[in-house]
Amino acid sequence: MPIAMHWYEYLIELISPSFCLSCHRLSPALCVDCYHGLEFYYQKDSSLEEGGRDDAASNSKVEIVCRLHGPLAKLLKAYKYQHAKNLGVFLAHLIFQHAHLTPHYDFLAYIPLHPLKLRQRGFNQCQVITQALGELWQIPVVDLLKRTTYLSPQAQIEDRQERKSRVKGIFALDEQVKNLIRGKRILLFDDVLTTGATWREAQSVLLTAGATTVDGLILASKK
Repeated sequence: MPIAMHWYEYLIELISPSFCLSCHRLSPALCVDCYHGLEFYYQKDSSLEEGGRDDAASNSKVEIVCRLHGPLAKLLKAYKYQHAKNLGVFLAHLIFQHAHLTPHYDFLAYIPLHPLKLRQRGFNQCQVITQALGELWQIPVVDLLKRTTYLSPQAQIEDRQERKSRVKGIFALDEQVKNLIRGKRILLFDDVLTTGATWREAQSVLLTAGATTVDGLILASKK
């Protein structure tokens, strides 16, 4: 079922209608047909593509909400590269409707962008979605991580070991929150899972800092 809109959102659409970002018919974000064309995962994925997790992460859970193809791929492209920041709330509601992870966490966190990429894009798409999810689930969202190294996209690297080694040390814990996460349960969000190496590196930093649980919530995967 498509995500319900509030009365004022209907009013906005009547005054300034938008188009389905997949098929371009008159519709908010995704039309009914394209929405029903999304492929949702109805099971939790306890592993990531890279495999071989260490003991500290062995009990973590990762849920991937959708398969990245068709309508969702077009929607995410518009969201990330066409400055459609308002789509973040729509995507958060989509996750809220379909995610199966029970949101019993102390904090929500997200994968940060490098400052250079943040300036280029103008906003962190993961941060916008996570903040909206925090409001829906009534869970605090905390800026836990900083990205210290600028990398080209992981998808361009074919060798699995190289993908793992090049992300080592790309994240650092924000000094202001070092004492905040010890003993806490954290749900770490990323929008798209490509190789899994980046998310796992972020998880490792948080576990090393003393978090008891760092589970994953991923909007979409190509697999």
